[in-house]
Amino acid sequence: MSDNISKTKIKTIGSHIKNSSLSQDDLSVFSEWRSSHAILTRELAKTLKIKRKKKNDKQFIISRRLKRQPSIFAKLTRFPNMQLNTMQDIGGVRIILKNQKEVYTLSDELNILCGSNKKAMFVLKKPINDYIQKPKEDGYRSIHHVYSYSGSSKKKEFLKGMFIELQIRTQIQHIWATTLEIFDIKNESSLKIGEGNQEHREFFKLCSLILSFIDKTTTEIEKTNFVLEEVYDKLVTLNNKYNILGLLRGLNVSINHIDKKNKNDFFILELDYSTSKLNITIPNSEEDAKYIYAGREQDIRLRNESKEVVLVSGENMKAIEKAYPNYFLDAKKFIAYISDFLKKDGVIWKAIKG
Repeated sequence: MSDNISKTKIKTIGSHIKNSSLSQDDLSVFSEWRSSHAILTRELAKTLKIKRKKKNDKQFIISRRLKRQPSIFAKLTRFPNMQLNTMQDIGGVRIILKNQKEVYTLSDELNILCGSNKKAMFVLKKPINDYIQKPKEDGYRSIHHVYSYSGSSKKKEFLKGMFIELQIRTQIQHIWATTLEIFDIKNESSLKIGEGNQEHREFFKLCSLILSFIDKTTTEIEKTNFVLEEVYDKLVTLNNKYNILGLLRGLNVSINHIDKKNKNDFFILELDYSTSKLNITIPNSEEDAKYIYAGREQDIRLRNESKEVVLVSGENMKAIEKAYPNYFLDAKKFIAYISDFLKKDGVIWKAIKG
């Protein structure tokens, strides 16, 4: 990114997005500025990977992405006081770990590494958002860190002060979050941002509560207020009414043939809602990836196509499938857990009853 793109310029572009006066020049600058966050996500992912390998952890998954243009525009519209130049999740890194203990251990380590070390490349913004101790209203559970870049490299001087977000979650929390996104995609709803049918939201909130018992992340307040048969009856009623598990069970995507031996770690995933086709592009370079991604986003927006495109990064295609099951419409694990609960005699009932 050119170092002459000022925060004031980005703030102005944000205002243009809000009042629908975005010019082509604005869009070009926006795309360049957003793309620059990929440098930061790569550095943070590298740090996380080193830490996990030192622990000999082979089960972690690290992925990174640039926030989609429609999501950025919608967020600016949804929150009138938010400014584009201070949005904290334009660049995002996600690490998925085995359990709650691993999640909190890593969070504490990063707090020490980036919270008080003045020479750290990333400075951790306080307070940390702990959505495990205090789940969101919809049932979302994870720990979120926000960092600002403070590296000393003169070549990256223009990145100073930029924000990126790190999500640290367990495997089960990841299953729940991505299944919610799958439901939104196929039901054309907005549960992820707190909108949509109230009973759909209630179903997934209850499912989050049920899964937390397996994950051992249920809060004390939740345990105190939990009535097993009552939760069971509500889930059965909601599932019978809306056939949510049936909808999720019937989903699958057709995927274009790709060379899985390709060693580039950037992938462009483009999901066509209307046909359930997933097109995966593996660009030749990071620069090509950013160019193709921005172009496809603009095409989809101008043509008003029922598609979603995202630029993601992971070690290989297998890691991408695990990190982004929502783009593959894969809710198998979620369905297995909730179906087990509805049978009344499986693993979850035993976990709840202790």
